[in-house]
Amino acid sequence: MADSISLNTELVLRHAEIEKISEVLLLLNKTDYLHEINRAIALLPDERARSTRVKSLSVADVARDHNLLRGRRWPLVCIVDAQLEEALLSPLLAVVRDLHSDRVLHIENSTDWKLANSLALGFYQLDTIENFNVYGFDIQTYKLTPSWLNSRHWANPELWDKHRW
Repeated sequence: MADSISLNTELVLRHAEIEKISEVLLLLNKTDYLHEINRAIALLPDERARSTRVKSLSVADVARDHNLLRGRRWPLVCIVDAQLEEALLSPLLAVVRDLHSDRVLHIENSTDWKLANSLALGFYQLDTIENFNVYGFDIQTYKLTPSWLNSRHWANPELWDKHRW
């Protein structure tokens, strides 16, 4: 168990970009993860990263009652080794992605959770180490604005007075 906790801690720190954010919400199924992650953050060389505040909630409680997250938007939410069935995990990821976070990091080692499930929710695969898959969602990079979608092309001014609509 300690090995999976250390591996999850390493994955969170590798992909979370802790030094760029001030707060992280961890949705965990074990409280051991929180202690390990706090310990690892305290050892980071970057002063700003060490000042990151980490809060945790039980992933099972939040999956059953999304109101536990009401009224708050986090710069980063990490869902670590949820071990939930797909019927609970998919809606949880969607709610967190849409309402409660700018970035979501999902670390999963369940054989029930497939890459297609993550892709369907707009996540992309960041990493795979041993049996753990890391999926990410960032609203800033989710959909790039196409070059044609701008005010210059919006009304097709080059077609004015050429066609009758």
